[in-house]
Amino acid sequence: MFLTKRKKVEHPVDNLVGILTVTEKESLRQLQLIKLTKEVLQSLNEMKLTLEDYIPQAVSHFYDSIMENPQLVEIISTYSSRVRLEKTLRSHIAEWFNGIIDDDYIIRRKQIAKMHVHIGLETKWYLAACHNLHNSFIQEILLKDLPKQKERIFIDAISKIISYEQQLVVEEFDRYAAEKSREEQEEIREKIKETLGSIVSVLEYQSSDTSISVEELIGTTNTLKVDVKNGIETSMETIRTAEKGKQTIDTLTNNTKEIFDKTSSMSKMIDKLNQSSTEILNVVKIVKDIANKTNLLALNSAIEAARAGEYGKGFAVVAEEVRKLAEQTKSSVEQIDILVGESNEAQRTVVDAIQVIQQLANLGLTESNLTAQAFSNISLMIQEVAAESKVVGTEINSLTTAVESIGNASLEILDSAKLLDNTIKQI
Repeated sequence: MFLTKRKKVEHPVDNLVGILTVTEKESLRQLQLIKLTKEVLQSLNEMKLTLEDYIPQAVSHFYDSIMENPQLVEIISTYSSRVRLEKTLRSHIAEWFNGIIDDDYIIRRKQIAKMHVHIGLETKWYLAACHNLHNSFIQEILLKDLPKQKERIFIDAISKIISYEQQLVVEEFDRYAAEKSREEQEEIREKIKETLGSIVSVLEYQSSDTSISVEELIGTTNTLKVDVKNGIETSMETIRTAEKGKQTIDTLTNNTKEIFDKTSSMSKMIDKLNQSSTEILNVVKIVKDIANKTNLLALNSAIEAARAGEYGKGFAVVAEEVRKLAEQTKSSVEQIDILVGESNEAQRTVVDAIQVIQQLANLGLTESNLTAQAFSNISLMIQEVAAESKVVGTEINSLTTAVESIGNASLEILDSAKLLDNTIKQI
């Protein structure tokens, strides 16, 4: 596209304004670096009549390009309106051509820059918009029918003022970004300190609480160790007592068995005695029969002796003696019969007693065997308990060691927490 030269416009150069009264040294160095001098300000003031009418059109074109970006449209609709922004920008650009840069000028630019930062306008969009605005004014200057030298001076002046504008805004962007970064870092630092402080407090509390719990647990485990040791000793003593009881039961069982055996032998002897008594009774019966027969024979002899008269007297005496002897024999045999009967009665009583003793002995043997078995079971169970107690004792020793390790670790954590707390306080 070819630029169409507009009609040359001549303007008087008398009374041009070029005021540069900046007190801040940093700003002065910036102006000196880009060579934005009073002469440049006078050139800008000279351009006022040439470009003043173009400012609204430039601003309109500027926002036409802005509205093509949805992100920028959203920012504008959120914080302001196109009409208000165009009005502000027209006034802002008009100040370029007043030929004055002072402290108030810089303050106003920085305020606008802060507003750009506040609404979230990114640097890239701002620089792009300034580039379009810069090109727009250069094209407008080129369209004017100006001498080449004047054209070059105007383009140089407009480029420098826009460059300075950009420096001020970008500087504010950087300052805000640095401040924001510091604030964020400070916020992060405070959050870290707060978080670490909370962690340290929790660690100190938990470590202290853990140390107390560990000490209590160590005391408990030591007490438990003593209890287990006493339990093992008691179990061993119980085992020894059970063994003695078993031995006593075994002795009682043997004695009961011996009683049972002896009563069995006695019962057999009584059976033999009973048989002897029966035989004696049989003999007594025979002797008694003989005595009866002898007595009868003596009686018959006495009768025959009486018949013989004088010759039978001697035989009668003998017969009488035989009769007396038979009577004595009969009386003795009857006495023996009575004694044997009493002996048999006594034998039956003894047999009954022996049977009762044998029953009691059998019952005693059964109970003794059961008791002995119970003692054996008790002894085995106590031995198992003692073995388990020893295992528990070993485990308790391991537990005590582990608890002591936990206690040492808790103390180390507490020391680390205190060190961390001191470090946080130094941040």
